[in-house]
Amino acid sequence: MNSEGPGRHAAGENIVDWRQLRALLVAGIKLDLRTSRGGRGRGKVPPFAIALVTYTVMGVLMAVGLRPHGDVFVYSLFTMSAAMFMTALAVIMEYVTIVAHPDDFHILAHRPVSSRTYFWAKLGNMLFYVTPIALALTLPAAIVGSLSLEPGFLFGLFHVLGGIVACLATAAVVVLIYTGTLRVVSHQRFTNIMTYVHSGVTLVLVLAYFLLPRMIEDDPMLLSLNRGAWVYAAPPAWFAGSVELLAGTGSRQDVYLILMAAAGSALVIAAAMNTISLDYSRKISELMTSSVEAEEHTGGRVRRRPFFRLGLASLGTGAERAGYVLMDAYMRRDRKLRSRVYPAFGLPLAVYLTALIRHDLHSPFVRSMDGSPVALQEIMGLYCIFVSLFFATAMTQTEQWKASWLFYAAPLRDPSGVLRGARRLVIWRYLVPFFLLLFVLLSLAMPVLGAATFVLMVFPMCLTAFAVLSLASPHMPLSQEVERTRQARQIGFFMILGTTMVPLLIAIQLVVQNRPAATGPIVFALWGLAWVAERVVAARLRRRLAAGEFTG
Repeated sequence: MNSEGPGRHAAGENIVDWRQLRALLVAGIKLDLRTSRGGRGRGKVPPFAIALVTYTVMGVLMAVGLRPHGDVFVYSLFTMSAAMFMTALAVIMEYVTIVAHPDDFHILAHRPVSSRTYFWAKLGNMLFYVTPIALALTLPAAIVGSLSLEPGFLFGLFHVLGGIVACLATAAVVVLIYTGTLRVVSHQRFTNIMTYVHSGVTLVLVLAYFLLPRMIEDDPMLLSLNRGAWVYAAPPAWFAGSVELLAGTGSRQDVYLILMAAAGSALVIAAAMNTISLDYSRKISELMTSSVEAEEHTGGRVRRRPFFRLGLASLGTGAERAGYVLMDAYMRRDRKLRSRVYPAFGLPLAVYLTALIRHDLHSPFVRSMDGSPVALQEIMGLYCIFVSLFFATAMTQTEQWKASWLFYAAPLRDPSGVLRGARRLVIWRYLVPFFLLLFVLLSLAMPVLGAATFVLMVFPMCLTAFAVLSLASPHMPLSQEVERTRQARQIGFFMILGTTMVPLLIAIQLVVQNRPAATGPIVFALWGLAWVAERVVAARLRRRLAAGEFTG
């Protein structure tokens, strides 16, 4: 297709059609605010609203956890850095939808829509997406700072304004990096890279969350930063200095910082927005299509891993086996699906590293070093259970969801068997190897019996959560459209999950420490609970999916 389209010259590339701009903006905002595509078991609350609630909770935890100690610059530096970091992560994961969706070219190229109109529509869409997130992340810190720092209200006002500008500039930098990288790297390889980058970022984020407050508590002098020449090379420091200057407590150095913040933000936002056009949408579409075609034409035998073969051997023939093989093939092919689930493994591993550094790993039969029933090891156990949440939500979603009509057209006596097979694949290919790795890592820091006991208690809790969470998304595998802000929804579910699992972990820990002889019955009961949950959920899914129909 001609990238210019038949009516593009008539419209004029540099003319903004305000009626078209309004229509595109309204359509983009409706896509942000819409609830999930119709289907059984879906909530009526827009995912974006859930995301904002989750980001607000994160902002509150960040504002309280970093507690201001009288230094406007230091408090602004830490809170701005965290807000910019989270904004970058959000834009990275939703980049294609926010900035330039590949479907935009196919929908709009043959219409008299100029690139300038498209540019302003996408700019407005990004402003609508980033600004509320920035507000949710920075407003709690602004309120806490207004109540505890000398400038008072002025700090809160300029902290919010500076945070919004900083987050918009961060989003623009992500756009520039993304577009620049795609000029030299294929979309397929870039998706692979981003999968591991996202996992690494998750690891760093969790490490910082657990280590930084404890480091500050051990050494309060860390908050007394020496403001040397390094501030000119740190963008969060530019905005922190700007807040300090505008709040009336700045210095001559802050004058240079606010000039750098203003000039740098204007430069990156203008440069990023100039890369957005319908022609860029066409390039994204071609890159994604060529990547899929390259995969489809790749020959050679597929190498099956031992755990895959063990799981397959436990199945018979029929729908379960088909779902098992289908999910394995799709997990190997769809790099975006992997990018949604791989970061989940970074959470418990990050807590493991933190506990290892702080010497907080201990056998379940003994108390932690500080005597508290909730140590980092118990938090690590909660994160291990959290892994199941990522898979429970991700395994039903894909960008190729319309192909799921096949499930409903096939003469299946028990359609839920396909979902059970897909879930079995997740258990054997991902969860079993992960918990074996966890056992090896724990064995390096505690007796083997203690490591085995911890894993044998946490693994069935993970399986139970995986079974129950499947009821929150009772759909055939790969049959639902990918939700925007799905990660924030997962974090919200995690908060609910934590309120139920943490007390259970604490109770089990206390019983095992006081009565080691009860360990065997407790482990047996947990595995029995996992088995019962699997059977109950399978029966419920069988009834729900039998009455389901294709909604595409």
